[in-house]
Amino acid sequence: MNLTISDRKLSLCSVLCFCFVMACAGATHAQCVQDPVMVDLLTGKIIGSNPLITTTSAPTDSDGDGWLEAVFTINVDKGCRCANIAVEYEGTPSGWTVNIGDSPTNNGFGGDSSGSPDSEAEAQVLDQALSVYNSFNPSIDPPGTVDRIFHQELALTNGAAKFVVCDQYLSYGQPHGVLQTPAIKRLFALPDPAVGNSLIFAGFNRVVSGPGSRIGQGARRVTMSLQ
Repeated sequence: MNLTISDRKLSLCSVLCFCFVMACAGATHAQCVQDPVMVDLLTGKIIGSNPLITTTSAPTDSDGDGWLEAVFTINVDKGCRCANIAVEYEGTPSGWTVNIGDSPTNNGFGGDSSGSPDSEAEAQVLDQALSVYNSFNPSIDPPGTVDRIFHQELALTNGAAKFVVCDQYLSYGQPHGVLQTPAIKRLFALPDPAVGNSLIFAGFNRVVSGPGSRIGQGARRVTMSLQ
């Protein structure tokens, strides 16, 4: 088949347009910075950097027990869909070692410490038990209502736990399990319509807000990344 000059120009234009579209798509996808950040909660050393993972409360030993507590903010935005959080334990953990929520005032046991408009879904590891609490919906929930929608005893002595947090989705393990609420909107809201952001807050060896006496020990290393 022979192409005319006009046909050749059209073909070249199509190829260039296709390449431009693919390049733009690639650039959009590349906005999700997936570089991992690791923190050692005995030494306080933070390895790696990611502009979407920031230190909210630097590693601090507030009670002098030798274990550091820290809080990070993970921005599940810029083309990202989910936050990955892997926690390695040393010895047998006690107290609050993991507190993950979509409100900066999450402080354990669901809800938060200030009544902010955030969705306030929350997951926590207290001693060796994982509990997940649903978000508060002011249009249907009586004031002060907090529902624990999941509870499971874990074996964490010298072990590890991984969490993947997405919009209305939480996976955890080991053993691996998944919670999803796409229809009723009761888990993490990414983005959160109440505040217009896609932030996840994660406290280690403490709850996110406070922490007051809600601290713990045993979470040794935490690795965070995005996907």
